[in-house]
Amino acid sequence: MKRTTIVADESLLLELKHQAKREGRTVSELIREALEGYLRRGEKKKTLSFVGAGRSGRNDISEKSEEILEQAFERAR
Repeated sequence: MKRTTIVADESLLLELKHQAKREGRTVSELIREALEGYLRRGEKKKTLSFVGAGRSGRNDISEKSEEILEQAFERAR
């Protein structure tokens, strides 16, 4: 890991310290977790490029592809 410095509002840092104490964790842990969550939120979900390529007779494949695939996997188990 590499150390870095941030500039933040004093009240935010105080709140962060209190939260870390309540959870029994370090401020650094909370900041790392928050940064990871922020960066993951921006990631796009990968979709299968071939979904909807055939003719199924359904007109909702593109909107419900994940749900349809999940149901198919459940039936296959």
